[in-house]
Amino acid sequence: MTVANWLPNHVYAAGAIVNPTIANGHSFISIVGGTSAGSEPSWSGRWPAVADGVANTWAPYSILT
Repeated sequence: MTVANWLPNHVYAAGAIVNPTIANGHSFISIVGGTSAGSEPSWSGRWPAVADGVANTWAPYSILT
């Protein structure tokens, strides 16, 4: 599975999966879809989920292969 990097000012549907632009060992899933902010959020890798832009919320997500 190929996961795209997060993009600014991009519309994401709930369930979309992204990687931070600078790898931190985590992928993130959009639990509430919306438009991302103009600058990348501070990815925590832990709960609570990270707010990003207009109504968009990301939670840490593990991809098992």
